[in-house]
Amino acid sequence: MLPSVSRSTRLLDASLQKFRSSPAGCCDERIRSQCKAVPFVELTVAHASVLTILAISFERYYAICEPLKAGYVCTKTRALLICLAAWTVAAILTR
Repeated sequence: MLPSVSRSTRLLDASLQKFRSSPAGCCDERIRSQCKAVPFVELTVAHASVLTILAISFERYYAICEPLKAGYVCTKTRALLICLAAWTVAAILTR
């Protein structure tokens, strides 16, 4: 059992050494591009969630202040367009 543990340890040390020697901890180009994509996606989702909550707040405010107009102004199509606009703005601002 002891030789297998030392063998596993050597393999782990070799892989960690390869990981540490590569730039930004990425080994090949595919992983390197993923290393750049993950923060972009995280920030885009964070920005989009803030903008979506802001749009929902404006819609609720409008529904309370103008209840008779809100029925035909606040439609599903308009909500979808506002959500798409929020995600687009979030992606542009994240760059």
